[in-house]
Amino acid sequence: MILPSYFFRLFTMKGKAENTVVFLSLLSLLALTLEEIKHQAVVALFFSNTA
Repeated sequence: MILPSYFFRLFTMKGKAENTVVFLSLLSLLALTLEEIKHQAVVALFFSNTA
């Protein structure tokens, strides 16, 4: 799991700029994960419909 270390870094960092960078990378990681889940769900639905 990558997320806990991201949160740990987010809370231990001092600079606002660094916090923003970590926050944005966390958001993009979350967005990628959601896209992946959505993609897999679509594929699973497609295969269950064709099977």
